[in-house]
Amino acid sequence: MKHSKCSPSRAYQFIACPGSLAFLDSLPDRRVEGSGGPAANKGTVAHLVLQTSLEDARNPANLLDRYAGILADGAAEWIADCTESYAKIIRVDSEMVKAVCVAYDYVMHRAKELEAKIETETRTNPTPNRIDTEGIVDVSFVGKEVIETLDYKNGYVPVEAKNNSQLLAYLLGKVIEAKWEPKVFFTTIVQPNSFHREGPIRRIEISKEELQTFEDLYIQALDNVDSAREEKELYNLETWSKLWLTAGDHCFWCRAQGVCPVRTEETLRQIRLDFDSTVTEEGAFDDVAAALAVYKHADAIKSHLDAAKYYLEKAMIDGAEVEGYCLKESNANRVWRPTIPRHKLLSELLASNYFSERSREKIKANWPMTGAQVEKLVYPSSRAFFSGDFLYKPAGSMKLVKKVED
Repeated sequence: MKHSKCSPSRAYQFIACPGSLAFLDSLPDRRVEGSGGPAANKGTVAHLVLQTSLEDARNPANLLDRYAGILADGAAEWIADCTESYAKIIRVDSEMVKAVCVAYDYVMHRAKELEAKIETETRTNPTPNRIDTEGIVDVSFVGKEVIETLDYKNGYVPVEAKNNSQLLAYLLGKVIEAKWEPKVFFTTIVQPNSFHREGPIRRIEISKEELQTFEDLYIQALDNVDSAREEKELYNLETWSKLWLTAGDHCFWCRAQGVCPVRTEETLRQIRLDFDSTVTEEGAFDDVAAALAVYKHADAIKSHLDAAKYYLEKAMIDGAEVEGYCLKESNANRVWRPTIPRHKLLSELLASNYFSERSREKIKANWPMTGAQVEKLVYPSSRAFFSGDFLYKPAGSMKLVKKVED
């Protein structure tokens, strides 16, 4: 399920930077679409594991070694056959199961504690008078007296539960659906893979007054988003950017940060400001402070550089010329041939003539295995034939590299 243009998942961004959505819309779609990297794909499948487990009321361990396919739009679905219709195939491993179990156990216990109904992956709208503000909340607890919204995070960067605008927007939507009849409200983050001083589960109680205050803030933020869109065509980019774009921590998650003029200006300003303070009161140069002045911005700088590189790669794929750079196809590892149904792969391997009886036993004992792992158990003289029957090498992704002068 896709989120809307101004969905709660973008609230942190557009509340802090009202012009960000209009700026994104002004750029070519292909250059600012989600990258769908390994971490994002795993997170998507982890959400699918949680949803399936809760809907079936079965421990996530029951989904160990299942395969999910990542669709072109970034969504995930369970698959029996490994086909080329999927952009990526992810196996549910023990690490993923362990993480999702933290959320599953909490949800099952909490639902009993609250005597509330569990809702998974449901749409909700914090501003029902608009059609572009719907969002999808991972888990909701809905009872007569209480509503709680829960967001599962699979990543390693800690996410705070306090003043979390995404969760507050989800909560607001669910409370409006309940006509403000419940009296007790909570928002909860479950993040098993990240270290946080408060632990992997962080819950905040929200008063009715706090939620109403947030509602006013949210509506005002959406009005600002609309105003920024309207004025986008009235001013040049420099003037408009100063009015409607704001740099900050929210830039880390913005897909336009690689070309945003305000983000670039703020990155350079901050480094210059810190570097200027590396001379002591006595006039001596503090070399350690000078190095730290740059390095302490490493995360922000890397995020900014990665975004710029990603944008240039997309632009060059579209046919743009980038002076001094070209695209080079990266190496890709061989994988199981997509035309072989995943649920038949093991039986077809064991039925083939490529293995000794001892190797077959090893495969059965250690399954699932990668193609490279299984290939090591093939008779050496038959590996080329095995590779042709069972493996294939997909095209590598195109990466930006400097041109080598002749």
